[in-house]
Amino acid sequence: ALGALHPRAELGGAAAHGIFVAGLRLPAVPSALSADAPADRFSAARAHRHIRAIAGEPRPTGSAALTRARAYIQSELRRIAPVIQVETQEQLLVESFVPGIASGTRVQNIIARLPGAGDVSGRRPILLLAHYDSAANSPGANDDGAGVAVLLELLRALHSGASFSSSAESPARFRNDLILLFTDGEERGLLGARAYVRSYVPYQLRESRSESRPGAIVFNIEARGSSGPALMFQTGPGSDWLVRAVAASARDPIGSSSAPELFRLLPYGTDFQVFARAGHAGLNFAYINNTLHYHTPQDTPDTVDPRSLQHHGENVLGLLRDLLDRDFSTSPAEASAAGGRFSGVNYLPAPSGLIVYAEWWNVVALLLGFALWLLCFAPELRGRFIGRTLLQFAQPLGCLLLGALAMAMVWQAVLYSVPELRATLFTGETYRPGFLKAGLQLSGLAVAGAFALRWNRGREPGLVLAAGTGGLLLAGGLAILQAPGTAYFFVLPVCALILTTGPVLYVSGGSSRALRLAIAVPGLLVIALICGPLVRLLGFGLFGVSAQPAVMLVYAPWLFLLPVLLSVGTGLRRWFVPAGISASAVCLVYGAQLAAFSVQQPRPNSVFYAVDADARTITRFSCDARLDPWTGPLVRGAAAATAQTDAAAAGIENYLPVLRRSSWNRKLSA
Repeated sequence: ALGALHPRAELGGAAAHGIFVAGLRLPAVPSALSADAPADRFSAARAHRHIRAIAGEPRPTGSAALTRARAYIQSELRRIAPVIQVETQEQLLVESFVPGIASGTRVQNIIARLPGAGDVSGRRPILLLAHYDSAANSPGANDDGAGVAVLLELLRALHSGASFSSSAESPARFRNDLILLFTDGEERGLLGARAYVRSYVPYQLRESRSESRPGAIVFNIEARGSSGPALMFQTGPGSDWLVRAVAASARDPIGSSSAPELFRLLPYGTDFQVFARAGHAGLNFAYINNTLHYHTPQDTPDTVDPRSLQHHGENVLGLLRDLLDRDFSTSPAEASAAGGRFSGVNYLPAPSGLIVYAEWWNVVALLLGFALWLLCFAPELRGRFIGRTLLQFAQPLGCLLLGALAMAMVWQAVLYSVPELRATLFTGETYRPGFLKAGLQLSGLAVAGAFALRWNRGREPGLVLAAGTGGLLLAGGLAILQAPGTAYFFVLPVCALILTTGPVLYVSGGSSRALRLAIAVPGLLVIALICGPLVRLLGFGLFGVSAQPAVMLVYAPWLFLLPVLLSVGTGLRRWFVPAGISASAVCLVYGAQLAAFSVQQPRPNSVFYAVDADARTITRFSCDARLDPWTGPLVRGAAAATAQTDAAAAGIENYLPVLRRSSWNRKLSA
């Protein structure tokens, strides 16, 4: 067993835990440029003018507002680049989302094209994608007025950078074709993108995917919030070389190969998925912070963060200038999507940009880590009961489950104490949620720490470290097989830990007083650099307040080593749990005050209705936990109308199958 450390070592251990907080820092989002910025630079102020022009009112498919937005986009395209070829694709799509019910929608896509000046055999279309329709109840300034504005400002910056000639026959001075596609019907089920990929005749992308000419390279610009960095969160098939291009040419790129793995599990969809399924390489970009405005009347131009616009534009502009002049006939490896198992890449955010490396390095690192693990920890495990050793591997899983359960219970306690926050459950987010999220995460980590301390009381640090690193190796092996994009999340930390702390244990036989500090500082440094940005992107970005228990998965590598880190001196063990609970309580109380409703932060409401034209009835219902003076008059007489409403329930479920009867608060047939 290890003896007590010098007080300075305890200070060092506390500093090691502070390293994790520092690791939450992401590469800085660039400051927004003003309207008088150099002409060849992307300017968020200039882009914001387009948002104000089209996002003053909701513009769902088929509306007069969408017609006005379409006319504005077409006029701006011709004003910015008079030689550009602008067309409108109009098509009727009939879809059936529910058996027995068909829905017909007429979409009108805007297609702007500039043919490249290079040889046809070496050209490849570069397609910029954004949808210009909005949800029926939202002005859609962020979703996706921001994407429309970014595309228009990118075209202006390219035009000002002497990328065009005055000749109508050869308007582009760059080698490859440039296409700007503004889709309609995205909010109705990605209809515009599907119409374009299926049947657009004048420039058929499917025909371009011949043996001599691969498909388009697609960049989709989206938003699922109102602020935050522009995250590269999804890649198309054969896009590994594009990730390397982003790392080399984009300014302050932010992305993680774990994001596409996660996105596949979420019930979200963008136009990019249509092109990816059709086999086109490309990247999907979006900013995802502050999602309470998403698909609500509050998604107005004033809520758009200009720094997020700037980050969107600067990332794509640098990439465009690289790709538009690239000769793909001399880059067969880049133009193909061929590759076998472990032929992809892993990438992760770092303060200086993206770290990109070949996926097969994870296999090498895993084998090396396992060999080092056997070498370093065989003396610790010799002569021990196998059952007790295997049981030690279950400790991190217990930490994760108990921490997630604690977060869920604390959130329910917050909702019980502040019932008005239940009005946010329909979106899963609150106003200014940062402190609430921090409080929930701290509560989960405090409970996980208490469990780890109780579980490992009296156990030798060598055994604890062996179980923690061994568990990470097993998790890394499973990740390589099932979700390769997440493998770095487990493999890199464990290799660094074994390399830095294993030799100390092997040489000292477990008697070195410096071992705990050697474990704490290098281990936290590596985990902070790898896991910290994901906590920031997912825990404080994509995942809403009600989804915070899932964030414990992001803390998984830290939980494997939590018992060892808590062994850095008795002082840290004594204060870790009380300090975590106290900090959690302070964050939750302050966060609840920040999230309170006001004139500037209006309370969300939900009222739905369905019309039965044959029976000449309207059924209204709400998913709010309680009715207020606004929803009450709209959804009235619920108790008296219960029998009528239940009789119409089956019909409502056909109209809105995602809503089940248990989620309805009040209903009325009238």
